[in-house]
Amino acid sequence: MLMKHLLSLLAVLSLSACGAVSDFNGGWTVRREGGAETSVTLPHDAAIAGPFDPALENCTGLLPYFGRVIYRKRFDVRLAPTESRFLEFDGVMSCAKVFVNGRLAAERPYGYASFSVPLDAFLKDGENEVVVDVNPPRKSARWYPGLGIYRDVRLVTVDRRAHVAYGGIRVRTDGNRAVVDVELEGTEAKDASWEAHIVGETGLEVAAPRLWSPETPNLYEVEVAVRLNGAVTDLRRVRFGFRTLRYDVTEGFFLNGVHRQMRGVCLHHDLGVFGAEFNRDAARRQLTLLKEMGCDAIRTSHNFPAPQLLDLCDELGLMVMAEAFDEWKVKTVEGGPATYWDEWHERLVREFVRRDRSHPCIVMWSAGNELGEDEPSFGKTALGVAIAKELTALFHEEDPEGRPVTAGHYIPSTITNGIGFATDVFGGNYLPHRYAEMKGVKGVVGTETCSAIATRGFYLPRNLEDKYAVTNRVNSYGSCVMHGNDYIPDVEFAAQDANPHVYGEFVWTGFDYIGEPDPWRGHSRSSYFGVFDLCGFPKDSYWQYRSHWRPDVPTAHILPHWNWKAGDRIPVVVYTSGDEAELFVNGVSQGRRTRGPREYRLRWDDVEWKSGTVSVRTWLKGRPWAEDKVETSGPFARFVFTDEVYGDLIFRTATAVDAAGRFVPEAAEPVAYEIPSGYEVVGTCNGDAAEMRSLRAKEIRSFFGKALIVFRRKK
Repeated sequence: MLMKHLLSLLAVLSLSACGAVSDFNGGWTVRREGGAETSVTLPHDAAIAGPFDPALENCTGLLPYFGRVIYRKRFDVRLAPTESRFLEFDGVMSCAKVFVNGRLAAERPYGYASFSVPLDAFLKDGENEVVVDVNPPRKSARWYPGLGIYRDVRLVTVDRRAHVAYGGIRVRTDGNRAVVDVELEGTEAKDASWEAHIVGETGLEVAAPRLWSPETPNLYEVEVAVRLNGAVTDLRRVRFGFRTLRYDVTEGFFLNGVHRQMRGVCLHHDLGVFGAEFNRDAARRQLTLLKEMGCDAIRTSHNFPAPQLLDLCDELGLMVMAEAFDEWKVKTVEGGPATYWDEWHERLVREFVRRDRSHPCIVMWSAGNELGEDEPSFGKTALGVAIAKELTALFHEEDPEGRPVTAGHYIPSTITNGIGFATDVFGGNYLPHRYAEMKGVKGVVGTETCSAIATRGFYLPRNLEDKYAVTNRVNSYGSCVMHGNDYIPDVEFAAQDANPHVYGEFVWTGFDYIGEPDPWRGHSRSSYFGVFDLCGFPKDSYWQYRSHWRPDVPTAHILPHWNWKAGDRIPVVVYTSGDEAELFVNGVSQGRRTRGPREYRLRWDDVEWKSGTVSVRTWLKGRPWAEDKVETSGPFARFVFTDEVYGDLIFRTATAVDAAGRFVPEAAEPVAYEIPSGYEVVGTCNGDAAEMRSLRAKEIRSFFGKALIVFRRKK
């Protein structure tokens, strides 16, 4: 059976009525139950400052993300008979109720949902008050979710008679033409009309459109005007992009007619020192680092993403698997979607798809991940099949262009019991050995792959696969995995290369995140899974992924460090995009290695350590390609600082060096730094998953030679 999806899609990057949208993030107060009221600017994570509490659950990062929090804001309004007002919340974590002048105006139990609150029935002329009551239960998540109004809020003023509905613009493409659909609302909407054109063009056609892709993220802009009795009552601009998708169960995935496999990572929504608080500049840095590695796709694990994250993916060129839930009707946490499934799931999915359906970055929807319905012992297989079919139909109803729907399954029986095949594409979590049997039968994507674990900079040369050898540390030789069905990246690379019909992979995970500190749940507060640590410092696996995902870029990377003792015999690993490499210790060759088929690292397993330099030269097809070296250092002497500037943020890295400027790989020293003029400290981090100092603390010690300080420009 051959399944094909031929899709022509594009993306809404921003939906804003000209002159009608006001930033509503300032002027709030917040109070935790039993605490004092303080001033705050949104977005805001009420739990990220901690403290980390060993009495709380490790899976959610030892942080107090539960309990009642009250946000309050007073604002003035001058009412006009032709105006309507709405508050747009991009996300409130969680079980939120919105009161306007003491009356309940809206509620959303799901903390990842965006929603619009009509205000007309509640406002009065003059001063008004909005209160947001947030009250998530304990044990309501499997990872750190954050707490509070952690995404943006806007006040939208429109013409009451006729305006665009919330999520009411959909743009798609047909060849060189933009096809625009608009839903209007208002007291006289039935008498209104709308018109649209591409900015810079006279209509909705472009003679030779520049296509959107990860390599060329070209974007256009449509302007929509709503008219009533000849007058414009609403005016909106929407950025979009032309591109085509095709999914074929035999031939694989095609973007703009060219076969490719998605080189993706899974991302949780926290941003290091920001916690769940969404910050566009911090998200841009994260996505930029992933792009530099060769990543071209992300999976929003396991929830609706921030709308601004999708804007960035459109702009930077990252494909997205947009995911909905981590739980359906079978309960796995307290207060999760199962608690309110019957009442809310349809509305939540429809709102999600309507908000995001026009983004060109979205290439696939995901209805869920590792559901309780998957577990055979629960006896809910039939329920799971029914829900999967229902959700797939909902996605297609709101997104009729036909982007496929998947869900992540790790239990092999979902291949045969109907749940995994009830969506358009089978999503396999850690099932690369089942890819081959899907060819020509069912579209398949690696929704989660690998789950390799590591502590940046930590090496045990004689315990390569023992993840429990040292408390709170995991060997960074690229050989440790968490569970029996997990595996190192080499396994997934080989499976993808051998099965081009597979649509791609999404590595678990791109970055370390707060919570789920496997294998050290009894001790640590953040994960070990990331290709990058919580600071955004690359682990050694970064270079393996870059070597494989960017084969045309010269790459060579040696591990481990070279600070050992006389008599040590050290395994040395080299990641390279070359096909041959020669290793040297103080200029003496240790042998030349050639990469064989399906081989993704080179190893010298028994190198005698001598103080000095270990270096590598690599070749590709006989020509010199890339080099790397690691030097033995002396004792710590000082820190060298380097800055990355993203918008209003400075990410300052402190790197420990000796008197000769060589990196000191095991330095754990307090970092003294100066705050740039006009900036304030957001927080600090060093990548240590067991560090119990607050991420909002100003003090920090280096961890394996590095630390990060994040500054924000003062408003």
